Amino acid sequence: MGRHLEGRDTLRRVMSLRGGSPAARARAMQAVSLVERPRACIVHPSEQCAAAAHNSLDIFESVGDRPRAAFSRLLLAVEGVGADPRHDAAALLAEADREFAALGDQWGQAVAAFVRMETLTKRGDEAGAQESAEKAISMFRRLGGGWGLSAVLYHRGWGLARFGRHAEAVSVYQEAIDVADSAGVYNTVQWATADLGLTLLALGRVDEASACFIRAGTVSDQVGDDAGKVLATYGAAIIAQQNGDHATARPLFDSACRALEKLGVPLAAGQALAGVAGCDEAAGDAAAARAGYQRLVTIGEAAGEVGLLAAGLEGLARASMADSDAYQAAVLLGRATWLRATYDRPPAPGEQAAAGRAEAAARAALGDHRYDAAARQGADMGIGTPS
Repeated sequence: MGRHLEGRDTLRRVMSLRGGSPAARARAMQAVSLVERPRACIVHPSEQCAAAAHNSLDIFESVGDRPRAAFSRLLLAVEGVGADPRHDAAALLAEADREFAALGDQWGQAVAAFVRMETLTKRGDEAGAQESAEKAISMFRRLGGGWGLSAVLYHRGWGLARFGRHAEAVSVYQEAIDVADSAGVYNTVQWATADLGLTLLALGRVDEASACFIRAGTVSDQVGDDAGKVLATYGAAIIAQQNGDHATARPLFDSACRALEKLGVPLAAGQALAGVAGCDEAAGDAAAARAGYQRLVTIGEAAGEVGLLAAGLEGLARASMADSDAYQAAVLLGRATWLRATYDRPPAPGEQAAAGRAEAAARAALGDHRYDAAARQGADMGIGTPS
């Protein structure tokens, strides 16, 4: 769990071998369902990993291996973290949790609480996410071992930041980094350090944020991938953008976006793409900005990432206003507003100000009655791809 690229290479070679008992192959499928996930993180959905978990579940159920069948159910239940799960993830997670309790498997219960925390965070259930986080953190503290505690702390910090609670997120991120560093889980160190930098930026602590991005870049050699260096590039782009230096920021965002796409991390790639589109918008390249924001909407819908989706819709709304299409801008803003409110994804101050200016302009062009009607039309589209 510390060097996931090495694990992927080993498992791919193992899975290509012939022979082996069904139970042994099912155990290998469970490992595939862990290590092939984006960032090799257990709470990140993946169609490939869900298929491996489902196959392993069938085998373990057929041979009567209850503990491993429960873990396969949990791995399949991770699909509930996404916006459009193909399985009854809530039922699978509840069944796995009950089985772990019956077996006295506290580690399994702790991981189940972790998955539930992440699912509720993505659903915008702040109170439920906090309750599950407290359970998972408490159980992993008692159990010891750095992977579980660092992972749940990192994702709890991320959740707090998504709910706009940046000041609270700082200490949670810092503990996650310390625990992961002590345990040698450097994959968590580099991502948590970069996300701590983003949170510090949101608090106006620019020098500390810059130091975090630099540190994230130094972790890559310990992990075996280049994610840390890419995150450092992304951090430098964010700082340049905040300083108004869009000419410097754009190629850095573009480089980070392409590298993050190769790493298979759609959320981070989408955040970098938003930076590219924002720089194009600031430079007055309306066509490029519109194309970038449309891609962002597509990524957000496909990955079930509400924050990306809302940011893309707001960018397209500004592009529509530039084309004097106030009605379409109102539809887009209505959908973005509904998504942010429903899934508790507050905009960053800059995003809020830009969306507010676009709404004011659209209201002035349409009048309140027509604007509100268009906004309701957008809200009715929900999270799925609009027809």
